[in-house]
Amino acid sequence: MATPVPSQPPHPQQLPQPHPPAPPPQRGPAPTPLVDALHARGQLRHELALHIPGHKRGRGTPPALRRLVPASALAFDVTELAGLDVLSCASGPIAEAQRLAAALWRADATRFLVSGSTGGVLAAVLGTCAAGDTLLLARNAHQSALAGAALAGAT
Repeated sequence: MATPVPSQPPHPQQLPQPHPPAPPPQRGPAPTPLVDALHARGQLRHELALHIPGHKRGRGTPPALRRLVPASALAFDVTELAGLDVLSCASGPIAEAQRLAAALWRADATRFLVSGSTGGVLAAVLGTCAAGDTLLLARNAHQSALAGAALAGAT
């Protein structure tokens, strides 16, 4: 015998809760360790920018891009320089920002990624699939999932 389908979805309090309720909102501005570190580094003017990206903190920006993005904003587009941390082994402002993000989302841990969704999907597939594994995907799965399966040797 078929189970009757309820006419209304269950109340949110009736659904299983994997984490305790979120703490009450914090008063005052939220801490922004990564933004603060980027801002402090972007204010430095005593060094010659010979690192990537190649627009030299806005001074080397092509005119077409300068019409879209002010050169002042590009002063903050820097790489892993002293005081900014290293994404692959964060221990400074990136680590603190990830810790704050995990607390906000009530997760055990949060890791920031590069390359948008493609980088995250590749990391997920390569982290869970091995050669010979079968990965079941929807027809409309992101192309990076197929690429990840191929790189992992999964079918």
